[in-house]
Amino acid sequence: MLVIVSYFIYSINDVLSYQYTLTSSSQLNDLLRDDVIYNVKDSMDMATQVIYTGPDESVAENIDLYFSIYFQILQRDGKSKHGISNYTLFQEYHFEECKEGRFGTLGAAAHYRGIYDYYMCPITTDFFVQGDFGSKIQKSLVLIVDYCNQTFLDLQSPGKGRICKSIQEIDQVIPFSILYHHNKQLQFDQNDFTSNPVKSTLFETPFNLNTGISTAYFYKITKTRVTLKDYLLSNSMNQQEIEYYNYYEQQNENMQFKYLPNDKKLGSAYLPNGWPLISVFHLVDPYVKIQERLRFSLLDALSKTGGFAGVISLIFMILSRLIKFGTYEEALISQLYLTKQQTLNRKIKIGGLSNNQILNQSDSMNSPPPSSKDQSSSQIELDLGVCSQV
Repeated sequence: MLVIVSYFIYSINDVLSYQYTLTSSSQLNDLLRDDVIYNVKDSMDMATQVIYTGPDESVAENIDLYFSIYFQILQRDGKSKHGISNYTLFQEYHFEECKEGRFGTLGAAAHYRGIYDYYMCPITTDFFVQGDFGSKIQKSLVLIVDYCNQTFLDLQSPGKGRICKSIQEIDQVIPFSILYHHNKQLQFDQNDFTSNPVKSTLFETPFNLNTGISTAYFYKITKTRVTLKDYLLSNSMNQQEIEYYNYYEQQNENMQFKYLPNDKKLGSAYLPNGWPLISVFHLVDPYVKIQERLRFSLLDALSKTGGFAGVISLIFMILSRLIKFGTYEEALISQLYLTKQQTLNRKIKIGGLSNNQILNQSDSMNSPPPSSKDQSSSQIELDLGVCSQV
């Protein structure tokens, strides 16, 4: 019994110390005919800027006159002749200076990296994507960095009369320029048992700009589904599901090709504005990550010690032992009481005798017994008396 009690206490300690098991798996979705549009509004945010490292400080102070940064959702319906993908503009997002408090709990990290002072952020984060390269219908979220576009510059700085630099001036700046891209990533903290165990952080990715080269990068937006079975009494009760998205670069799918900034018709069969200096495509990952956290519950502790029947038997065993001990203690006290009562009665009886009775009892107790000679004489007299009668 002591072993069972000790093991049960040990199991309860596992419950109170939030012991758990974590399982991970993946699910493959068929995106060929998938018509689901994935809204990644709450999972995706970013800050982007071209950083000039050359000697001319005025270039760094007016970097928007050299490069334009914007977002587009490009839609593709099937493939045209010769396997060429034709994209049409579905929606466009413009950028503005990143404002204080943009990244919420990551505000300190954003401030430390200088994001609020210099970087550009999309005006809205209401982003959505659909499908991948193999899908019949595809909506790709594309970050574009290109030579300064006067239309976008006017939208970004309305009424300020700012004029884009020429292509020749921009070509002189490109070798000294790097695109820095900060994106918010989410991660499930398996050791966090609060109401929000999903943590966020900022990742920084540099992209090189090359004169005469268009570079395309491809990211897969991966859905993660987490099931939390954390309820204290039983992990089959009050289950919680969390879903979020992250995006990861697909290194083997990046590509580069010759770029002619003077002729924007080149590549217009693929992109509405032709190929830019840098394009970062975001597509749906067909693989869904699935995680499940199973907390060691009170029911598990009971099961490990023989289940409810075993625990109830243990409780009854302990209670019966306590009852038996209580009965024995009561009987012992009763016996002790009777013994004391008898002793007290004897004392009371002795105390009730008269003084003469006490003295007579004392004399009878103190008088010596008859001698053997007297006993013999008495016996002889008794025998003679008997004979005479005969």
